[in-house]
Amino acid sequence: DRYLPQNRGDAAVVHYTNSKPWFRFASRELVSKDDRSRARRDERQYSISFGMWHDSYHRLAGDRIRAAHSALMAEHLDALAGSRSGTDAVLIGNGPSLSRTNLELLSDRVSVAFNWFVNHDGFDDIAVDHLMVMSHMFFGGWHTVEPAFPDGFLESLAARSHRPTLWFPFYFRHLIDGTPELDGYDVRYLLLEKPFKSFVEELGYLKTDLRDFLSDGRTGVLTAGFPLALHLGCSSVALVGCDASYGRADGGDYFYADAAHTSRSTETGSLHSAWADGGAAHLCYAAALREAESRGVEFVDATVEGYLEALPKVEIAGLRR
Repeated sequence: DRYLPQNRGDAAVVHYTNSKPWFRFASRELVSKDDRSRARRDERQYSISFGMWHDSYHRLAGDRIRAAHSALMAEHLDALAGSRSGTDAVLIGNGPSLSRTNLELLSDRVSVAFNWFVNHDGFDDIAVDHLMVMSHMFFGGWHTVEPAFPDGFLESLAARSHRPTLWFPFYFRHLIDGTPELDGYDVRYLLLEKPFKSFVEELGYLKTDLRDFLSDGRTGVLTAGFPLALHLGCSSVALVGCDASYGRADGGDYFYADAAHTSRSTETGSLHSAWADGGAAHLCYAAALREAESRGVEFVDATVEGYLEALPKVEIAGLRR
């Protein structure tokens, strides 16, 4: 990078001393915070060499992962494409307002819930169509040495009689396939993993192709739920329980007690910064709204109160068709 940048096209082998490009996305169990910090510094200084590694890895590993995902999921995704054309969808977050939300009013919609919705007392009665568990933190993080479900999740799921379609990151399929508690469920996978994912606010748009690597919208609602609704062909999408209140709610960040949230979470400082006024998470919702408008899809927020300002606000009763 420093002396012969014009000869980078001649390089056949590049040996990385000290910092490695993969330190940027390796597990905290394998690479320390200081290692990741030095890797970020070195990547800025030696952008050509680090770029060569990323280019090769994205092409070779990315193509292999896409091919493996397609072999498993292409037929399922093709069958789902447009299968709910013209219907309405509701994406159910886990914000504290959910305890004050009458979800029965939305029973006529395609329903998608996320992560710890299994803690909801009305799980069986509401009977959501899809439960998406797309957070890497849920399983211990990317490149974790021993991926595992968080304490209590499988027990809570098994205690419910309703069986929604379950969605997980393809990255963790070996764990999922080897979990006997999930036998009998319709399990499906989407592509979401480092270093192939990008943050929506950095891209400037939301990726919606379920056959390719998804973008990180700072919440599973946008990362995976909204693209699923579009893939199904839904003509309108409404949010409930999406308070966008991280760090501002006196009663906690979720509709359930903090003690029931046994999975790892994003570092507090980063989480609160993303959801503060003008933070990255709000830019992600604005990008999703632009995508919806470009497709002629209505995208509104029916959350009881909350701090989300990027979407048009409506009352739940007004969603009834």
